[in-house]
Amino acid sequence: MPSETTLSFQEDYHGCIDGLRNVLTELLNGAGVLHARPQELAREFKLNKNLAWKISKLVHETPNHETLSFIPGSSGFQIVLTAFAKHGLDSATLAKAEAAFQSFQDMVERHADDRTTLQLLIDSLAAQGGDGKRLEESRRLAYQGNSGILGIQARVRFASFFVAPNPENPDMLDTAFLGGLLGVRRFRPNASWPLNRHTSFNDDGSPCPMPNIIPLDPLYPGPGPTLIGDFCSKPTPEVRVRNLPRMEIYELAPGPIGNSGVADICIGHYTLGEVPRYRDEHNHFGEFHLFLSSPIETLQFDLVLHKDLDVEELLDPILALNFNQAEAHPQERNKDEQLPMPEKPRLLFGAKPAFSTPLVERYNEMTDTVFDRLHWKPEDFRAWRLELSYPPLPATLAMSFPLHDPPKE
Repeated sequence: MPSETTLSFQEDYHGCIDGLRNVLTELLNGAGVLHARPQELAREFKLNKNLAWKISKLVHETPNHETLSFIPGSSGFQIVLTAFAKHGLDSATLAKAEAAFQSFQDMVERHADDRTTLQLLIDSLAAQGGDGKRLEESRRLAYQGNSGILGIQARVRFASFFVAPNPENPDMLDTAFLGGLLGVRRFRPNASWPLNRHTSFNDDGSPCPMPNIIPLDPLYPGPGPTLIGDFCSKPTPEVRVRNLPRMEIYELAPGPIGNSGVADICIGHYTLGEVPRYRDEHNHFGEFHLFLSSPIETLQFDLVLHKDLDVEELLDPILALNFNQAEAHPQERNKDEQLPMPEKPRLLFGAKPAFSTPLVERYNEMTDTVFDRLHWKPEDFRAWRLELSYPPLPATLAMSFPLHDPPKE
């Protein structure tokens, strides 16, 4: 059993890493090869090239979330010590190296049992600190597993929310939604997919009526899914609607499996003058949600706001697990329970927002449909885009903007 420690995980981990790097630096320096290239180390000490490369990386690179992968296993480390011992290295320094490695092994067992679990600890902490690359790998593995479990996946999910003052009543807002799935593929015929949910609520959880949804494409007047036929694959995928209290859910129906059943689907709708523009006792900000319940390779989330709303920056996006935080009202959420997400929205620059993206081939045409239908000018808007690879599920992604106080009379 490893000895107990009063140190936190971060202190214990970094202390062991620094101790190991320090004693290996002494070994390389004592052998006169501190600045040798990995291939020179391999040749001089008859080491495996990969093992020599790991030792060199461990000594010379500043510790980061990848450092753990540079530390050899027990047998590899013994091979290194044996190779240095054969070259007459000081036995006291070799003993220090062995002790430092054992301290590292004890730390692993103390905090995580094994290195695989330790890497998960490091990845999650790195993501919380703003470095999400390693956590993305965990999400990718989850995407692959969930695709098999749920029997369905999509290459891209995209969603845009548009907001502008209502021209007849500037105290209220017009809103529009454009979204869809590209490259949907089933692995079981009965696999379905929730495409979109309509919900409406105040910040404080007080009742809020569902707005009147108007389809963007008059060929799909409803009731039911507000498809945009020009941007759906042919034949048009079947979509069904489920009505729940204070919520409508659009679902992609079961269909053919594999590549023969790959489908693209686009939906869009808008509301006119049904959302308050200014801050009041119930609401301090506007918020739009995406419910994530099926495996997606890449998510693109755009928030498009009229310049008259005077929003210069968005609030930090929120990624919350559905089963504890996603359904909570904004004022009730516990930020400590939200998932780490280093990715942040970026402003789309240009005289009008540059919507074009390689993820969605006809995206400019799609957004033009919204502007034409609502009689808006693209140059009157600011747009922010958030891209997320392999988003976790079940979760909800929310993007928000602050509401201003009403003008004084």
